[in-house]
Amino acid sequence: MHPAYPPPRPVLTGLGTGVVTTLVTVAGGTVDAMLTGEPGTLFGVTFVAVCLGAGLWVRPYDLAAAPISAPIAFTVALALTGSGGNGGVAGHVMGTVTGLAVQTGWLYGGTLCAAVVVAVRKLAGRRRGADRTG
Repeated sequence: MHPAYPPPRPVLTGLGTGVVTTLVTVAGGTVDAMLTGEPGTLFGVTFVAVCLGAGLWVRPYDLAAAPISAPIAFTVALALTGSGGNGGVAGHVMGTVTGLAVQTGWLYGGTLCAAVVVAVRKLAGRRRGADRTG
């Protein structure tokens, strides 16, 4: 990477990671629901992208927050944007559960992306620490 353009420094706390992941996922689900009537591909792509970003921008001390906050954000966003049911509270809950079942690929994919990025960052941090002491 060119020295004039250093990589972004991790700046999100654990709580900030959860909030940002949730807000961006809700925004993606809202836009997708407005365009297509229910969260779908745009929702999933937004979720995976924000999971990658969360894994990259969370502080090293809070690395576990990215893969932990991902499924929580996904569920909250799906509950807020894609109920699909029209039978009151029970219909909304059933629509959310159905959405979780149908959108499982996106949920697992985004969570896995966040976990892989965090694991690579953790291993790289350990390697840098071993290089300095050895």
